[in-house]
Amino acid sequence: LEGGERADWVAGFISVHGLSEAFQLLGVCAVPWAAPLGRAVVDALNIARDAGSYPWSFSGVMGLAERCLDPAEASRL
Repeated sequence: LEGGERADWVAGFISVHGLSEAFQLLGVCAVPWAAPLGRAVVDALNIARDAGSYPWSFSGVMGLAERCLDPAEASRL
């Protein structure tokens, strides 16, 4: 898949399945992440937090988000 199409596919995957299976998928997306992908990741992190998930469960995703989010979206973290 091309960069934009890949980002849309991964965003859809995260919206349906959450973050637990998404780490490797996120690692192959173009940086900075496209807006829909960045929103999907931040939304999934918020859902995990609100559900009481252990913070270290998604520390890898949070690290990726810090490095890969579009700077315009970083304030959402």
